[in-house]
Amino acid sequence: MASVKPDVQLYSSGINPNAWVKDTEFWSQDGNVVLFAQGRGFRVRHDNLMFQSEVLEDMYNSAFLDTAAYIEGCPVVHLQGTSWEVWSLLAMILHKKEPLRSDIVCGAVRLAHKYNISKLLKAGLKRLKSFFCEDLATWRSVFSKMHSGLILVRLCDAIAVVHVAYLTNTPSLLPTALFVCTLLPVSTLIDTTTALSEHEKLRPDLLIKCLEAKAFYARDAVVVAARLFSLWCTHKPTARSCGCQSFIAGWYDIGVTRLMDVERRIETTKYVDSQYTAFGGWKEHITEWMDNRMPSESIPVPCRECGTELLAKENEECCRAWQELPERFGLSEALPNWAYELGGRRGVDYSFTWLYRA
Repeated sequence: MASVKPDVQLYSSGINPNAWVKDTEFWSQDGNVVLFAQGRGFRVRHDNLMFQSEVLEDMYNSAFLDTAAYIEGCPVVHLQGTSWEVWSLLAMILHKKEPLRSDIVCGAVRLAHKYNISKLLKAGLKRLKSFFCEDLATWRSVFSKMHSGLILVRLCDAIAVVHVAYLTNTPSLLPTALFVCTLLPVSTLIDTTTALSEHEKLRPDLLIKCLEAKAFYARDAVVVAARLFSLWCTHKPTARSCGCQSFIAGWYDIGVTRLMDVERRIETTKYVDSQYTAFGGWKEHITEWMDNRMPSESIPVPCRECGTELLAKENEECCRAWQELPERFGLSEALPNWAYELGGRRGVDYSFTWLYRA
């Protein structure tokens, strides 16, 4: 006759039966193993997780020893991770076809890496790469929405993505993740609160790079606008007869007045205040102008020729910023093939002398 395991046999393994909780979402009555981390239990089926990792399989098998802890007849496997990471890993298994928040994906990847769960590690990195990508066209599409089909990105999770990139040796995540970090307020970047975990802080060398890049991009936004509208805003007369010059110059004046407040942009806590970068903002407005979809019917729109030229110049600025992105964060050697689809990196004249060239 098979021996009957006690419902709770916990003291021997250091678990206080009165000081732990069942996870409200991941406690399945047909589960046959309890994952335990930070005083929280997750009852799941062995075949949903253990077979994917030799480490977890060995831990599961050892849990059948007489000295092992049991909860409701299920062996307990202690995991060296946070309860949030365990929850995140199970969420990624359960919602494999749904987009997940970036903090959930990062938590799942950290635990999958720790226990060598290769299938889930690959799935998690795939989600991260769908947003923090190496392809400019993809980046422009997902950055404007802050999500891809696989992941919903929060600005505050960019630091965790940076940690995942180094943890898993995935440098392709770093340029865009660090760029998103520059959109965070300075107070968030330099927060030294001891309550924060390591993956919520940037290491000192990366913090310096981000602060320098944050200041650079705040100033560069003005330069981008100046280059973009230079043909219509110089003091030299143009041969155009379409009437677009005064309209476009007006929009330039409004935009640059706002962008010139560099200090506010550096300290800003709102993403909308940082949207006019080389990667987004102007393209959407120019397209709205050309399609006559601006909020007010009284606002004039540029002609098709001028609108097309504006879009071409905007794309050129975007390509420039993309090519230089790794260098901005000291990643040139780690990513030698970055922007290969654009012909590699190139130097850019940052002076304003081009505004008055013949």
